[in-house]
Amino acid sequence: MKMKAMKLPLKEEKFCQIYTTQEEFFGNGTRAYLKAFDLNENDPKALNVAKSLASRLLAKVNVLKRINELLDLSGFNSVTADKQTMYCMLQNNDLNAKMRAVEQHNKVKGRIEDKVRMQGMINGEIKHTVGIEKKDRAVLKSLAEVLVKAAALHR
Repeated sequence: MKMKAMKLPLKEEKFCQIYTTQEEFFGNGTRAYLKAFDLNENDPKALNVAKSLASRLLAKVNVLKRINELLDLSGFNSVTADKQTMYCMLQNNDLNAKMRAVEQHNKVKGRIEDKVRMQGMINGEIKHTVGIEKKDRAVLKSLAEVLVKAAALHR
């Protein structure tokens, strides 16, 4: 049985609408709060209140659910993202964009990892597992050298 969605108070609904649809406020909780609650953005006190209360609003389950509903209705969802990724992968005008899309697709599918996982074993037991960014090649090289020396000592 599907639960009935709770209605938000009018100002919270207005906040969600502004936060998800108006380009100049899109994704900016503080600015959306100022607009929805009719606060003066030039007033430092109002700005501090908006920062604090927007953060609280964005932590409320019902507000987040409503924001997700609005984003889905506007077409901002994983289906659209998948279509855009596929479009970038299939186009041939911008090969850099194409390669980034292919790389991102492969990361999502688990075919590529951003980190190298290394395990140190002593007497057949895993003692350490380390995840290192692949782009940090100097650290990888140093760690590999240390692991080779450690393995030689324990033979």
